Amino acid sequence: MSRNDWDIEAYKIQARFARVMGHPIRLRILFLLEAHAREMASAELIADLEISKASLSQHLSKMSAVGLIQTVRVGRYLHVRLANPSIGKACLLVREALLTNSEEQTALLEAAHPESQNIQ
Repeated sequence: MSRNDWDIEAYKIQARFARVMGHPIRLRILFLLEAHAREMASAELIADLEISKASLSQHLSKMSAVGLIQTVRVGRYLHVRLANPSIGKACLLVREALLTNSEEQTALLEAAHPESQNIQ
């Protein structure tokens, strides 16, 4: 495989990640996992996101399929963690770029997700 072929495959993989990350609930899941810096029980995510168990299950399935998260069953509970800490850091970098892009976007993002203001 030539360097160009490898680059094209890498871009395809990155595009799949971006498509899955292109949903507000999925981004919130990533931010919550990053903010808590630990694996979270699915019940915690349901409570924090205020969504149904079925909805969370669909989102987690898509995220797991592309390698954004890992899940493990502990007894009857599903626990979720970032597949790689760099994923959470990448989300924070993108958010930081957006926040510095304009004051209007900053106000909008902060109003929409006050829980992520404490993320460092």
